[in-house]
Amino acid sequence: NRAFKGEKMNRITINGKTIECSGSNSVVIRNGQIIVDGETIEKCSHNQNVIIEGNVNSLDCDGSVEVRGNTGSIDCGGSCNVTGNVEGNVDAGGSVNCKNVCGNIDAGGSVHCKNITSSWSDILDICRKKGPMSKEDLYREYKE
Repeated sequence: NRAFKGEKMNRITINGKTIECSGSNSVVIRNGQIIVDGETIEKCSHNQNVIIEGNVNSLDCDGSVEVRGNTGSIDCGGSCNVTGNVEGNVDAGGSVNCKNVCGNIDAGGSVHCKNITSSWSDILDICRKKGPMSKEDLYREYKE
């Protein structure tokens, strides 16, 4: 796929083979297929080593993945390592390593993140129910 002028290209490398796709996409790597924005763009061997260079809106894969950029929600069967932020939930069969996560984390292994915050909707629900409160009180309510 060719990118439109000014549009960034993402690179997806699986087991040493690299393909490029345009824009910030929804990426699914399951059952030997790479699907970007609902379109199968490549067949692949089962993803043992997946590296995505660039930002993606969401990621769903069988195995472990490394994202060199920011991402939305992640669902992976193995570990995930994100050099940027995750703007959504993470569901990983293995460990999780990233900067900030704005969502929930369900990991089968260790979790190493700079900050983990829930979605704004959870925080807004607390504020609607309890009214104005200090940051400390909000944090205490959120933890309960």
